[in-house]
Amino acid sequence: MHTVQRLSSVRGLRVPFLLAVLIVSFLLSPPWTGKGAPGAASVWGRDTWAGAGTSRLFRVVSSEDLVSPGLSLTASFSPGPVTVNYILVGTPRDLTISITVPPDTAPGPQTLEITDGLLTHSVGEALRILDGTILNPSPSVLSLGGSSILSIAPHPLFNGQSSFSLDLGPDGFLEAPVSVLPSAIPGTRSVHLTAGPYSFLAERGFGIDFGPLVNTVRVNTGSPPASYMDLQLPNVYTAHAFASPTAENGLAAPDDMYVDETNTLYVLNHGAMVGPAPFSISVFDLDPSNFGALKGVFRDIDASGMGGLLESATMLPSRPGKLFFSTENYPSGGFGGGRTITELDLATGNSRLFWYSPYWNPDPIDTDVTGNRALGHTNSLTGQNEVSRLDPDGNFLDGCTVDVMTDTVRLDPLTGKFFINRPSPGGTQMLDLPTCARVLRSDSPAGGDDEGRFAPGAGDFGNQYFAPIPAWYAGVATLMPVSYTDPDQSVPERIVN
Repeated sequence: MHTVQRLSSVRGLRVPFLLAVLIVSFLLSPPWTGKGAPGAASVWGRDTWAGAGTSRLFRVVSSEDLVSPGLSLTASFSPGPVTVNYILVGTPRDLTISITVPPDTAPGPQTLEITDGLLTHSVGEALRILDGTILNPSPSVLSLGGSSILSIAPHPLFNGQSSFSLDLGPDGFLEAPVSVLPSAIPGTRSVHLTAGPYSFLAERGFGIDFGPLVNTVRVNTGSPPASYMDLQLPNVYTAHAFASPTAENGLAAPDDMYVDETNTLYVLNHGAMVGPAPFSISVFDLDPSNFGALKGVFRDIDASGMGGLLESATMLPSRPGKLFFSTENYPSGGFGGGRTITELDLATGNSRLFWYSPYWNPDPIDTDVTGNRALGHTNSLTGQNEVSRLDPDGNFLDGCTVDVMTDTVRLDPLTGKFFINRPSPGGTQMLDLPTCARVLRSDSPAGGDDEGRFAPGAGDFGNQYFAPIPAWYAGVATLMPVSYTDPDQSVPERIVN
């Protein structure tokens, strides 16, 4: 395993590498300054401006406990109406809240109140409902240490307004006219524009470039067949060995992974051997106080006995303490069987067959912004590639036919949509469930953004990204950011030379 660290005057971060799982910290999402008085609850995340008719996730953090032991939380917005879909408690001081803004919600600020019946916290203007969106400004990409003047296209509500303000947040490195400090964190910036009484958003309006890949760092893997790997990284990034596979940690041909709201990493090992039930799941702690510690290994978890290739995992807010993982029927690779979703009880280690289809062959799964399950699969009845939604009980809700066999279905926390891989040669596209609208996003000469996960503490709202490296590879791996039209702006593409 390796740790990749950006040496920044602003913030340094240490993140792990799990055998064939490369974890790279590009520090892509700038730290949010927060809303709320010191010592009180604050809103963190990429953005807290949202349009009516949209859904998103955001985090609430505090220097005080937000929930008492044994109690449950409720959250509400005023004046509303804003629907709280669910609350995930990472720690008593760190929450993830899923919301949906109904289409008829009036523009303006919304106050958030969180309570467990004993403790109550309120955050003024935790959310602002927009009057509209604006096109991304020009130029779309700026360089570290550079400066420019942003050009923003006109909007009908600009007419007759004499007062304008521009907030190029959220990290304070950017000023208007725009100047980028050399120490700014690469990644995107959302543009908040007010025109008189109206508020507008250009979400991920422009990007700050990482600069050229100038460093080649050799990392000793500690395991065959590749005893080392050379990584090409941008300036001020480095990498070093963290751990090697052992009988204790159970790492065996790891592939996809999942990170829960408590900063626990689940690595899915499909195993080097084929046949029934070769797979296992290794669990590691990502909390800074116990960073990288092995928490355990789940073995003998194929409740169906049908084997298959272990593919993807997720959790559901309505099923706490349960990890759901999919298996694919992949006979040409020696992993026949599968076509299942299994429920694993993390407290007992017991598993049960949750879902099976003789016609759907599942690959990636994730959780949508309302707490349902999104599943990428092929359909042998129609001969189509599809992305479908299932409710927490496994019942079909809706789905879309797509133009690619999905290796990736990942929730975009800012929009509630999903980014999926796009047809060859590579890159991603955004999928809106249930409308099935697709928008091409990043492009690259590499394959699509395959297995990989963000950590919630510094991932969806920060910069820890976990991605697999082929176990057979020995040479130079280039890690590079995708183009700044990417839906999450923080998925590194990997090109193997």
